[in-house]
Formats: sequence, structure tokens, C-alpha cells
Amino acid sequence: MERILIVSASEKSAKNLECLISKVASPSSCTLLTSAASARRALFDEYYDYLVVNSPLLDDSAIELCLMAASNTETGVLLFVKEEFFDQTISECSESGIAVISKPIIMPVLSQSFSLLKSVRGKITKLKRENAKLQTKLDEVKLISQAKCLLIEKKGCSESEAHHLIERRAMNARISAKEAAGQIIRIYSD
Repeated sequence: MERILIVSASEKSAKNLECLISKVASPSSCTLLTSAASARRALFDEYYDYLVVNSPLLDDSAIELCLMAASNTETGVLLFVKEEFFDQTISECSESGIAVISKPIIMPVLSQSFSLLKSVRGKITKLKRENAKLQTKLDEVKLISQAKCLLIEKKGCSESEAHHLIERRAMNARISAKEAAGQIIRIYSD
């Protein structure tokens, strides 16, 4: 079940979009808004799986709202534009992961686009999780390397001896090598 934020210039068009989206997705809730400003606040205050924007908006650029959501949240973004603006909008949004659909809305195109957006969003979320794990591991390796350098410099030992000292400290104290490295850095940095 997905949480969907729908933004359109009028309440009527937002409700029409909600009807269409409900046919291709299974939202647990739909929030309908009529301004980019209120949509920005909503995106920062709450979590939404998808943002659906019907351009143009009265108070701000629909494209700017979509770009902000795509770069600052994990929300999947679907943007509807008039057919004459489709090519220009695609060129502005293509690298941001925003799905752009030209109006009038054709149900099979909406269904396929939403399925693709869902798939891409899942892949991006998975990659972000993997990236966070790798960043954590990289930070750990940096900290251990820094501790090794301090041990080599301050105690005059070899790299393998420094590594062994960190491992032994971690094992004796029943802490991770990262925590042991942090302790060594605090001790020898003074």
C-alpha cells in the first residue's frame, strides 16, 4: 500500500487524478494539494511513496517541485505535462529519475509508467541502502587506517603489528575494531 501526494492547480483536477491513479496503483492514502508550496512542506513533514504533479501549478514551477522531490527525498515522482512541453520537460528531468507523461492521459501509458516508476524507485532504494552500508564500511576502514598510522608513528611498529594491536585491543575489550581504533586515536592524538 502506497502513500501518494497529488498536486494539481485545482481540487477538481486533483480528484480526477486520484481516480486515475487508484486504477493503476493501490494507495493506502492520497493527499490532494493545490500548490507547490504546500507540497514542499508536506514532503518534508511526512513520507510519501509517490508524488504525482499535474502541471502547470499556479504558485510555482511544477518542474522545480519535481526536481526538489527527486533530489531530496526517496519519493518516486510522476509529472504530467501538456504535449507541447513534453520534449523540453524530458530534457530537464531525464537525469533526475522523474517519470514524465504527456497529456491527455492515456490509461495504458499511465499504468506502464507507474509500474516502471515503482520498479525504478525500488531499485534506487536498494542502491541507496547498499551505498549507506559501503559508506559505513569505508568510514570504518579510514578510522582503522588512521589508528594504524598513529601506532606506527608513536610506537614505531610495523603496519601488521599495528593491525594486530588494534585487533587484540578489540578482542580483549570485546568491542569492534572500529571502536578500538577510535580509542587508540583518542589516546595517541593528544
